[in-house]
Amino acid sequence: LPPKHSQEDGSSQNSSCLLRTEVGKAFMTAGTSLQSLKLWIQALDAFSEALEIFKDAGLPPDNQCVLRARLLANSSSLPKLVLVRRDSSNCIKLRHAQKLRELARKYPDDCATPDEGDEVSMDLSSHPGLGIVLTRPNSEGN
Repeated sequence: LPPKHSQEDGSSQNSSCLLRTEVGKAFMTAGTSLQSLKLWIQALDAFSEALEIFKDAGLPPDNQCVLRARLLANSSSLPKLVLVRRDSSNCIKLRHAQKLRELARKYPDDCATPDEGDEVSMDLSSHPGLGIVLTRPNSEGN
């Protein structure tokens, strides 16, 4: 991107602002595409980047682009998580929690590839027959 503030004439500064605004709009478009793929965190990052670009471009808070980026960010909230007491019937308990703690100590780096046989099912002892699974966009059940 061109520098935020330059010593150039007004028309050059105006074209820089227009360019920044278009880049911000591109981030908004990317964010909505990420939302459709259920990539909520990445979508929020894209909307935040758009807002930062609009701010750097000098757009006022009531500008249509800024307002739209804020609206999109607010609509990209993560799926709801409800906290409950430990003794609640809605509290989930993992059947293999101890094994998961052991593996967490064995692989402190999130990017480490587990050895064969170090996989653990995420069965719930609190809700027999149910478990936690990773879902991906366009997978069955979505």
